[in-house]
Amino acid sequence: MGGKTDPFTPKGHFTSFNFAKCHTEGSPAPAPAPPASPYVPGEAGAAWSIEEMLIVRAKLYRMFNEGTKIIWELPLLQREMWTSAPSAAKMLRLGFHDCLKYADGGGGCDGCLEWTGVGHRYDREDLTQGKFNMTDRMDGHNNGLNLTAQVLEAIYTKRTFPRHVAILPRSLQESGKSRADLWAFATLVAVEFSMELNNNICLNETFNKKFGNTGAALQCHPRAGMSDCLAYAPRPFNFWTGRRDCISTGFPWKNSSSPSFMTNKKELHPDPHTNGAGTLAFFKRDFAFNGRETVAIMGGHTLGRLHVIHNLLRYVWKARSGALFNNGYYRNIAKKDDWQYDTALMLKPTCAEGTVSNAKGERPKARWLTHTRGDTRTGGPVQWIQEKLVCPVCSHLQSYFRDGSQHQFNYFTECCLGRTGDSASNITESEESNFIPCQPKCERWKFIVGFDETALNAEMGLLKSFQVDANGIPYGCSGWEKFDLEHWGGWTPGKREFNNRHFSWSLNHTHGGKMEPQCDFNRHADPPDDMPVYQIVLQYADDQSKWLADFFPALEKMLANGYPSGELRLSPVAGMTNFSCEFPDHNDPDRFYSCVAN
Repeated sequence: MGGKTDPFTPKGHFTSFNFAKCHTEGSPAPAPAPPASPYVPGEAGAAWSIEEMLIVRAKLYRMFNEGTKIIWELPLLQREMWTSAPSAAKMLRLGFHDCLKYADGGGGCDGCLEWTGVGHRYDREDLTQGKFNMTDRMDGHNNGLNLTAQVLEAIYTKRTFPRHVAILPRSLQESGKSRADLWAFATLVAVEFSMELNNNICLNETFNKKFGNTGAALQCHPRAGMSDCLAYAPRPFNFWTGRRDCISTGFPWKNSSSPSFMTNKKELHPDPHTNGAGTLAFFKRDFAFNGRETVAIMGGHTLGRLHVIHNLLRYVWKARSGALFNNGYYRNIAKKDDWQYDTALMLKPTCAEGTVSNAKGERPKARWLTHTRGDTRTGGPVQWIQEKLVCPVCSHLQSYFRDGSQHQFNYFTECCLGRTGDSASNITESEESNFIPCQPKCERWKFIVGFDETALNAEMGLLKSFQVDANGIPYGCSGWEKFDLEHWGGWTPGKREFNNRHFSWSLNHTHGGKMEPQCDFNRHADPPDDMPVYQIVLQYADDQSKWLADFFPALEKMLANGYPSGELRLSPVAGMTNFSCEFPDHNDPDRFYSCVAN
């Protein structure tokens, strides 16, 4: 007996068989599969079976766990692939961007993305050497989603893709499913996957070794050991099918064909440089979200990070936990006391060794400052940067013992030698314990160099009330009196610093030094009988369960944008509830991803 198979399938798998009938055997050949009904763009996607949901979920688990590996199975090479490799965070972002409306009022969740600007990269050398020369108000739109969309397209059109996963009887496209339904399903699974990862790391931080998308540094949960570390789903997700794919316009001005998920139709994108009023107005207009739903959906930024080469925005929302789905995003915005993870300690073998405490050995206090790097012609973009009041990381300061200024030398001598020994030679990263309290006088406000925990105007504006000018520069709060292009002073070619660098931070101009902007809370309430939005932010920071209870229906509503009530069909409940998935080690050459119904 022999037959045919497809590339990259498991050993012993055949897609067709040649039966050699023995004289003692009369077994008939298997009946042929029913004829396929390929999907036609513009029509409602076919319903999914439980089997399809389980197999595709396993494919997505591998995509989220091994995004930096799976792209090598397709010809998708591009510059700085690590910033674009598929992940659960990028899938959640893609799910949101797919459901945006078009400028003509149409659209919604339609399996298409506006492709204008996708693939553009800002040159890192230009970003460090040539300030005040970039195009203003760039937010990147769908930039950075290229590889994620193309890997999803392979899952959609190839029943055997990717490797190390079960095979569909027919591809989703061949069996009449819409791409938009796949993208919606993948968005839900991205949340499920990230919650499972969060809980596994809460229970055992060495679970990181199975996870391939975080690089060398461990994912570290700042609430490890606390009762609110685990994230529990309030209920199973509802997966609705029947979305209609757009009929792609492609790129006719380039005289080239393109995958059908690309369109040149202009999407209406949110503005990351706006304030809270702008954020609330956008979600009200295009998603019919009220204030609570808007605050809840913004919690999707608990996953992922920003990439300056994509959109001129830098840093991370959550240091060392950007793959974990929890309420850390709100805790950061609300300045809750949580551990800091210093850059110099990123590669410590355990999370505890990478944390930095205050003078009492406790989780430190936080503050927010506004800062600009002066990339654009008008001085922006402006980002909010969090600092924590922490003890020094002495091994990181050791060079100051010989090469630093007198002030740095004195600080190192007073605050480090007393903690770790009699001389600088005794201070090593392996010996230093950052839980050894320092003297209170040695605490300093410090951000995480290169991994600054950040927030954008559009999200900080849900907590604080302030205005923004036409260039996205905030104003109207104490500390911003000289926070503008006039006082930033420009940039001298060949120099890597502002002429008036200290003015690039929000300042206390009476006493000098950096200052947290003093703004009132955002007291807008929609509906009027609900909490003001600032109170909802604080509520989610204190109560993870309450946020998840509000986030689940908000995400489902987002994924139905553009469809009237009753048009979509609810999939079998068992496909979203009674399942369990393998989470194999990404380094195991014989790994196999599978999900089964319980």
